[in-house]
Order: sequence, then C-alpha cells, then structure tokens
Amino acid sequence: MKTLTALLLLFVLPGLLFAQTKPQPRPKSFEVTAPARLLLQPRQPERIIDVHLHAALSKVRDARSQGEEIAPASVDAELRELLRLLNEHHVTVGVLSSQSLTVAERWRAAVPRLFLVGPHVRAGESGPQVETLRALYRDGRLGVIGEIATPPSDPAFGRYAALAEELDVPLGVHSTGFGGSTRENHPRLYEPVLARHPKLRLYLMHAGYPWLEETVSLLQRHKTTFADLSMINYNIPREDFHAYLRSLVKAGFANRLMYGSDTGGGPQTADHMERGIDAIQSADFLTPDQKRAIFYDNAVRFFRLSKSARALSEAKGNKAEQEISRVNRDFDEGERQRDFAAIDRTLADDFIWTTFGGTVFDRAETSEHLKSGDSRYELYESDDVRIRIYGDTAVVTARLLRRGRNSKRDLSGEFRYTRVYLKQKGRWRMVAYQMTRIGQQ
Repeated sequence: MKTLTALLLLFVLPGLLFAQTKPQPRPKSFEVTAPARLLLQPRQPERIIDVHLHAALSKVRDARSQGEEIAPASVDAELRELLRLLNEHHVTVGVLSSQSLTVAERWRAAVPRLFLVGPHVRAGESGPQVETLRALYRDGRLGVIGEIATPPSDPAFGRYAALAEELDVPLGVHSTGFGGSTRENHPRLYEPVLARHPKLRLYLMHAGYPWLEETVSLLQRHKTTFADLSMINYNIPREDFHAYLRSLVKAGFANRLMYGSDTGGGPQTADHMERGIDAIQSADFLTPDQKRAIFYDNAVRFFRLSKSARALSEAKGNKAEQEISRVNRDFDEGERQRDFAAIDRTLADDFIWTTFGGTVFDRAETSEHLKSGDSRYELYESDDVRIRIYGDTAVVTARLLRRGRNSKRDLSGEFRYTRVYLKQKGRWRMVAYQMTRIGQQ
C-alpha cells in the first residue's frame, strides 16, 4: 500500500497540478516537456502598446504591385484576426500604417481609439501628398507619419519630416540592414534631418539593427529620438537580439525603446507577435520596470498618450459618441416600429431629408410622409457606423439594412447614408439625412 501511494504521489499528483494551467504554445525551436514549459513561460505583460503594425501588408502590397487598389472590405478577415491577437496579448493601443489610407481608415473606424493611423511609404514608391496628410490631421485621423522607408536623401522624405515637425506628429522611419535592406536607411543618414528639424519626434523602426554604434550615437545626440524593437525581436537568433538589446540598455536607452511587432493580421502574425513578446520577457538582464517601460510606458511618453489627457479625451469622446449613437438607434427603431413620436424627437426644426430617389422633405413633410404611408419593416438596422464629431456638429455615416414592404412594393435593400447631427440646447438632433441605394436588390 505504501508503495502504491508513493507511486501515485510521484506520477499522478504532478500531472493533476500541471493540468490546472493550460500552457501557452512556444516556438518550435523549444523542445521542452509540458511541465518545464510552464516553469519557463514568462508572464504575459499586463498591457502593451504595439508601435509597429500594418493593415494587411502583403495583400495591399500585392495589389499595388499590379497597379490596383485593394477593396477595403476584402481584408476584414485580417482585421478580425489582428483584433483577436491584440486582445489576447493585452495590446491597448496600436500604431498602424498602410500603403492604402482607405484600408487604414476602415480599420481605425472599426475600433475607435485603438489605432493611431498613418501612411506606409515603401522605397521607390510615391506616397500621399503632404496636403492629403494635412487634411487627415485636421480631421483628427492622422496619428503618425510612417512607416517611411524612403531614403532620407529623397526630397519626399524631407517634406514628410518637415510636416511631422510642423504638426508635432511622430515620424516612424525604416532603419535596418536586415532582410535585404540597404544602407540607404542607415541611422547616420538621419543626422542631417534631425539637425534641420530639432523638434522632430523620430523613431527608428527595427532599432537600426545591426548598426549598433551609429544607433547609439544618434540616440545620444537627439533626445527626442526613440527606437522600436520590431522584427528583430523574432526574426534574428534570440541570442543576437538579446546582445543588441543589452547593449542599447547598457548605453542608457531603456527609457527610449518600444515594443513593436511589424505584423498586420497575416498568417504569421500570431507566431511573430508571440515570439517578439517572449523575446523581451525572457531577457533576464531587464528589470521588471524596464520591461514595463519597453512594453508600455515609453510609448505613452513618445506618442504623448498621457494617462490623464488620454482618459479625458476618451471620456469626452465616449460620452458624445454614446449620445449620438443612441439617438441614431432611436431613429432606426422608430422607423421599424412606426413610432412617429420617437422619430420626431430625433429631428431638428430645420431638418432636411433627401431620399435615394432625389426627393427632398423638410421636417413637417417628413412627418406627414411617414404617417401617411403603410410601410412595415421586419428589419431596419445600421451597421458599419462611423461617427465624426466637430464641436457641436457630428457626421454619421453607415450602411442601412432594411427588410419590409408596403402595399405597392418591396422596400428591402441595402443603403449607404449620411446623417448630420447638431447639438441644440444640450440635445443632439438630426439636421440632415441623405441616403443612397447600394445596387439593386
């Protein structure tokens, strides 16, 4: 009996204990047993800011190489996968760039306040015009300029640098000799740029690897310059990455290094993100405070996402957006239930409605038109709702899905609409509504 008990304690009990925790998958290069994996697995950071994301990089790039513009909706699957991974790894903010500003804007609008968005300009390709970026900034839709892979000697790069300094927007630049890159993006070449633009907030993507000496020199000379650890945190041997990271930290730059994944929802995103996080977590020469700084605090300072300012901004944005979203839903629900009083409460006195057929109704005519008809809807619902607020004015764009009919015809279909709201005496009311049918159903 004693022998049997001893065997149970030796073989069964450890298995029961380890079964309580599901191990996270590790890179295939780690050939360890399940219990050893649990002991080796670093704890997941509480929160992360990923300063180097792309919106469906390979698909957008392939489309552009064929002279085509990708349909934004065609990469929604990549967005869903990226959102799943960002949530899994506790990423609270992502800095997102794309060669297609349309795709980047669709991703930003899908999850408000998650992404800071900017252009991705590859070497040898023309990027967006300065005035285009300036207009995006005025609309509150430009959070970064980069990734810019254009060499610093290119006149276009100079224009982007000047705009970034003027608008006080971070400039992310490609700087690595790894993976087929050339010396055209050598850290030393950014010295004249920073001399001309002393207030420029620049960050070296890929941390200037493998040019350690020149990267350290640039960081020493320019206090507003930071570096991200993207790609090298999973795409070079772990010991080489740790040696490079250790040298940067030893030089005094633990407070100016930031985590980045250089991923964008493609098939390798999960693997690259997991290995990149693990590479920093497993660096035993870093203190917990230094790891927290690399994963989160340094990016908060560099991108000026101060807790108080961001919280205040989000609180204001949330409150206004929630109010507008509620009024917008009330209008839809009023249409579905034929609740004319509810509809009337959402409309301003000078409301104008332009139907998809081109007919224009004022508020009184709208009320009369709705009440005199016999329309019945099973479905009257908005999705892909985007809300942009300009002080006391808000513009709502969305897709409308409706299914119903009246005594004469089928009213079902899909539509795109723009609704304009104005805040009057503390209440948001609709002042204009225009809709367009999407094809023929």
